Amino acid sequence: MTSTEMNPMRMLGSGGQGYCYDFDRGLFAGAEGLLDGPLVIALDSNVLIDIESHGMELFDDNLGDSIPQKSRSNLIALADLLEAWLVRDIRFIVVPPTREDFKRTPTPDRLRSRDRFFSAVEEALTFQLDDWGEAEDRLAWTREPDLAVAQALMRVPDDLDRAMVEGAWACGADVFLTQDRRLLSAMKSFPEGFPNVCSPADLSARLFAASSLASAVGPTWLTSGTVSHSDCHWAGGLPFGDTGKWGKLLEALA
Repeated sequence: MTSTEMNPMRMLGSGGQGYCYDFDRGLFAGAEGLLDGPLVIALDSNVLIDIESHGMELFDDNLGDSIPQKSRSNLIALADLLEAWLVRDIRFIVVPPTREDFKRTPTPDRLRSRDRFFSAVEEALTFQLDDWGEAEDRLAWTREPDLAVAQALMRVPDDLDRAMVEGAWACGADVFLTQDRRLLSAMKSFPEGFPNVCSPADLSARLFAASSLASAVGPTWLTSGTVSHSDCHWAGGLPFGDTGKWGKLLEALA
């Protein structure tokens, strides 16, 4: 068993159909040595705040006209990713430094409210606790120090951003999802195994392009990210995830 196979976040569970990693090895940066499994995404606080601020607007196609086009594109893409999560094995995580990420110190009431919301959303989005453990167990697995990664992290302009991206790398995430333009601009290239630092729109486009290639009937989240190979975990069909997890997300957004 490889070190990566021992990462709880890579354990196959009941989250629905996962992905064949050979379809885009660069995207699944934390899956070295594995063939099939989930897509693991670490969330920046600005993405969590978008979920908090817009709530059900993300799913009702009811975004206000005052939202700038670039922000609107990212919000639509975020909604697409959440819809894919409903039926695919996508695992969203919040690394500990994210809870300390704010532009200015919030009031004690806002800090408590924010922490409750982050916890509620994380609980909703990491529904398969029976499969891959409580947060303290999941994050107990960590990568060995790496010089190329340390050098890449030095390009991150902000100390707290650096801690969040390092946390995403250490726990084996494939993607660090953010809308921080300065961070996105700084992280254009990565060493092997380093999480992709990208916006919701960029990640959605990458997955959607794959689904266009994979489906004879047109783009669909249900067929994206699979390739034909021996011993494919998904060869027997399209297992659907536990759609009951939608209820927990609705509770968090209420």
